[in-house]
Amino acid sequence: MVEHESLLLYFIYKPCGLNIFLIYNSYFSVRFSKNINMKNRIAFLLVALCCLSSCSDICYQVYTVTGASPNFNQDKMTYEDPNCVITYDMWAAGGDAGFIVKNKTQQTLYFDMTKSFFVLNGEAYDFFQNRIYSKSSLQTYSNVNSGAIVSRSLGGGVIGMSGSTTNVASSTSSVGYAECPVIAIPAGTWRFIKGFQICNDLYNTCDYKLKDANDNSSALSFGKSESPIVFSNILAYKVGENGAETTLTNLFYVSSILNVPLSKERKYESKKVCEDDLYARSYSVLVDESANRFYNTYNRNVGYDNPYIKRIER
Repeated sequence: MVEHESLLLYFIYKPCGLNIFLIYNSYFSVRFSKNINMKNRIAFLLVALCCLSSCSDICYQVYTVTGASPNFNQDKMTYEDPNCVITYDMWAAGGDAGFIVKNKTQQTLYFDMTKSFFVLNGEAYDFFQNRIYSKSSLQTYSNVNSGAIVSRSLGGGVIGMSGSTTNVASSTSSVGYAECPVIAIPAGTWRFIKGFQICNDLYNTCDYKLKDANDNSSALSFGKSESPIVFSNILAYKVGENGAETTLTNLFYVSSILNVPLSKERKYESKKVCEDDLYARSYSVLVDESANRFYNTYNRNVGYDNPYIKRIER
């Protein structure tokens, strides 16, 4: 029975990834408990088998993004002009259109977010939304009042303590700050500018159905004119406080979409963090992870009868 249970857990582990730790802990609490009979063990293994089935239905829809602006380096995912370098890393659930700006000049760059926009399929969204952010901090205070009897060993260590009381108090404070309408980047420095989520909808058509994802699925390719997702960052900035305003556009489109099961998208690797480590550490990675891609996840057993993404005519 032990060999069969171990084999089953292996197959649960492979597709479900990190969820194995939860199953693993529950399994051993059942496996080695003296109060659990064989029927309950079998019941647990059946539940674990259901988890396996559920995990095997999870899929990724992976989107590859291509830049369509002049002065854009697709390999490095960077836009560059005489004053700045803008770098993108879009890999995230739903996509991340945020970016890093590096100032190449000897003066401060001023990005005017009130004149900057994110555009998705023709619809413009304001970068500056006059939001109020808050930052919280937790402070803990302790007071030890002791009429203690302390004995020490010859080595100076504390052997015992008695009659001590400890009082602990904590307080939370928060500071609110407003969103900046203008972002300043000093000479020779860089800043990350938070952007919009690109798209968390799913692409589903009669010719490319979400439920048909399998290990042999092929990607669906698009040119810019027929792409279901076209987006851009329109950014206004100037060099120095009195410089002329420049407006640049970083234009992108989704050039391919791939539906792939979790079991194929996620793989497991192990390596030592340091060369003198005794043991290698195991971790999971996503095969398609790249700065010019993003993804959404879904369960292929859920009914998707209609296309989710509808292109807005430009």
